[in-house]
Amino acid sequence: MVMVVLAIVAVDLAVIGFWHHLINDRTHGFAENHLKHYGRLLAREIISNSADTSSLASLAGDLELSILVRSASRHWQSPGASQLWSSFAGAGRKGGSPDSLTFAWKNRRLAVICAGKKDTVIIMASPHDAFSVGKAFGGLAVVLSLILLITWGGIRHLFKPIRRLEGGVMALEKGDLSYRIPEKGKDELSRLAHSFNAMAQSLQVRLEARRHLLRDVSHEFRSPLTRMRLAAELLAAEPGKIDLLEDIAILEAMVQEILESERLENPAGALNRAPVDLADLVRQESRFLEGRPPGYRLALPEQPVRLSLDSVRVRMVLRNILENAVKHGGDAPSPVEIRLSPSEGAWILTMRDFGPGIPPEALPFLFEPFYRADKARVAGHGFGLGLALVKRICDAHGISVTVTSDLGKGSVFRLEFPSVS
Repeated sequence: MVMVVLAIVAVDLAVIGFWHHLINDRTHGFAENHLKHYGRLLAREIISNSADTSSLASLAGDLELSILVRSASRHWQSPGASQLWSSFAGAGRKGGSPDSLTFAWKNRRLAVICAGKKDTVIIMASPHDAFSVGKAFGGLAVVLSLILLITWGGIRHLFKPIRRLEGGVMALEKGDLSYRIPEKGKDELSRLAHSFNAMAQSLQVRLEARRHLLRDVSHEFRSPLTRMRLAAELLAAEPGKIDLLEDIAILEAMVQEILESERLENPAGALNRAPVDLADLVRQESRFLEGRPPGYRLALPEQPVRLSLDSVRVRMVLRNILENAVKHGGDAPSPVEIRLSPSEGAWILTMRDFGPGIPPEALPFLFEPFYRADKARVAGHGFGLGLALVKRICDAHGISVTVTSDLGKGSVFRLEFPSVS
């Protein structure tokens, strides 16, 4: 707001200053030429004694001039002209003719000085109404500023619904389907806001229905999966037993991820925070990579990193990311790098693999439920729920999670833990 006002004032001053300078220069030259001409004529009359005192007073009053005449035989001055003698006496050439005039400017007033053989005449034109002109331009600046401010305010008010709509689109882009745009009036923008709210409501209802369906199906799957695992464990050693147990484990992990994600959405499933040594937690979760290619390399601080975290859910985050690193970087020439380091007001945990990488077009959707970047992933591994759960748990903790990737060079997952979490 302040910047807009300053910009408006600057524009006003620039425009008005330009016109004031232009008009002032033209009027100044015009007035000077005319004053010199009239001053010459008037000086001739006074020097030739053709102008008496009454006519001089009449000229001074009608033309708003200050006139002073000094000689041995005559001493006359118009009201307010007493300072002319001290200011300009001696400026003219003594003994000159009526055409021998000297012109001088003082305090924006033009003086015509003629020092004749008998009389010294000083004629000064009263200042042109520069102050009035300045006031006029100042008033114009104020009026123009007010007009611009009112126009600017009107435009802001006119585009306010569009800004609300923009805020709604940005909220929708971030996944906030609960955002609603205020509906005021019955114009086109109000109808557009109503359509946006209806769309957001429809999307929210559909996604809620999908989530409830997944949650209910997952609950229903738990008992059959438990019975299937029990039956499979009791089977004799057969060629397909191990594959069957692996498939059951994958389904159990999917059900667990869906239910865990729903618990985080429910206020009753809030985080169970407690002081935890993050470095030790990372060290423990990294051990499951032992003996699995391509291996791993740890870089952890020696001192404990104590933060308030839900250790069970943070373990899920670490396990999901490291499991992905092993699945998709098992043939990489370099081991998975795990590094925990301090930053300004935070601890940064990076987990880097040297696998095939993730396509750039897949990165914005990597944390979406059921999304799989198939071009960079081996078929048959997971259902696209692991990273969605990672995002949910990190958001609940206030942990920033990002991923960068280069095709053919690998991926880096970066988690920023606030020091006071």
